[in-house]
Amino acid sequence: MSVARGCLQVRAVGASVRAATRYSGALCRPPQNTLRRRWLPATTATSATAPAALGCRWFTRQTPDVSAPAATAVAEAQAQAEAEAEEDNDPRHHHHHHQDLGVAGGGFPHVDQDHVRASTQPATQPPTQPSDTTAAKENTDSDATMDDEYGAMQAEGEQHVFLSHQLESGRELTMVPVQYKTFGQLNAAGDNGLVVCHALTGNASLDSWWGPLLGPGKLFDTDKYFVVCANILGSCYGTCGPRTIDVTTGKPYSGDFPIVTVRDTVALHARLVKEVLGVTRVVSVIGGSLGGMQAIEWALMEPELVQSVVPIACGAAHSAWQIAVSEPQRQAIYADPNWKGGFYDPSQPPASGLAVARQMAMVTYRTFGAYQQRFGRQRQTDQDTFKVESYLHHQGRKFVKRFDAVSYVRLTQQLDSHDVGRGRGGVEAALSKLKARALVVGVDSDVLYPVEEQQLLHRLTGASEQDFVVLKSDNGHDGFLLEPEQLSAAVSSFFQRHGITPSAVYSHDQQSRL
Repeated sequence: MSVARGCLQVRAVGASVRAATRYSGALCRPPQNTLRRRWLPATTATSATAPAALGCRWFTRQTPDVSAPAATAVAEAQAQAEAEAEEDNDPRHHHHHHQDLGVAGGGFPHVDQDHVRASTQPATQPPTQPSDTTAAKENTDSDATMDDEYGAMQAEGEQHVFLSHQLESGRELTMVPVQYKTFGQLNAAGDNGLVVCHALTGNASLDSWWGPLLGPGKLFDTDKYFVVCANILGSCYGTCGPRTIDVTTGKPYSGDFPIVTVRDTVALHARLVKEVLGVTRVVSVIGGSLGGMQAIEWALMEPELVQSVVPIACGAAHSAWQIAVSEPQRQAIYADPNWKGGFYDPSQPPASGLAVARQMAMVTYRTFGAYQQRFGRQRQTDQDTFKVESYLHHQGRKFVKRFDAVSYVRLTQQLDSHDVGRGRGGVEAALSKLKARALVVGVDSDVLYPVEEQQLLHRLTGASEQDFVVLKSDNGHDGFLLEPEQLSAAVSSFFQRHGITPSAVYSHDQQSRL
């Protein structure tokens, strides 16, 4: 079998079979009845040379049984996606095809019953796509200036498959993949974990969208920390979502994919971090926007695991203002004739509706000043179109190539689920029980999640005045991604001030936080 497009690695663990991976002396055993797989970078190796070329070792294991309808459906989807990929010479678009593949998009692949491959190292390959900043510099098209916060995106890294995962709603998902990337090494004690959570349409490739913060001696110091970033539930970048194959039907979930919550995502990621990767303590959980909401939930859901959290550009609950921003975007998608309740043909998605939804969102991510300074009332040359209109049209077209419409609907609904006080006696009661130290960060020009929300969040955590920072930026909400130097200085100071390191003696005494 040719592996020119990439090598699929699967780890199967049953009641009588167990595979283990070592990280810097720490033996990490995945739990029983799980699968683990990994997408490796494209190579020209053939099946005969793959083990040596890719550093794989072969061994025989019994894998879980896959129903014939499911296997057939996935095989057909894989063949179709590969044929489509051959027609597309632009690597920036490959992730769009992967959404339909059911593998990078979170589906369950055909598993060889005789041979499974295992890797002895986590995925730490350098990014294959340019960062947002690099892409903006290299693209001279005026429409692409003031680019979106992520640029090129795709599903990269490793994938672990849980046989089941129960949601807050009580529904149980079956064969649940989680796409993730790790950087650095887990120490022998397993206590140097650092979790980074991505925002709404991000992915696990932390190195591609917060690259300036990642590496030896940087904020996410890979000489010190074992950094983990996982794709969220409902996304189309590898973790279980609408494009994932439902093994009970052999077809993608599509519109049947359930509404999931921020807590559902955190619960799944916590299982990955603890059960699969073997982390015994998380030094900090850091994220912006939806990532910040996850960070707060990490602290409340895993109080004995998490030492500190850094929620950025978010509040304690999604407000009426933010829900009102999301709902018209969903309505734009629903109004597209191709929507069909979410059960559309992947070759004919509700592209117009999704593009308009993205255009709406892009306006809220920046500011009056940023738009005025960049575009003013300029018009496109030889066109009766304002440059700002052309810019928004460009962003809509680009987004349709990299994202799935049902995923977008479900992820905005996940945003709206955010309320740390739900089921905990209210926001104030919930945050009064926070054990982890918290640094709350806002962006002074953020109109989507205004600083007043971070001020309230900070006050309710009971943290010191020093543990509230406002980034100065003209970039609005996107400032949390576009001001890495300010953010790095603030978080580094927070770590130093409270002695937050893998070797620190950490007390869960509530009073010791101040």
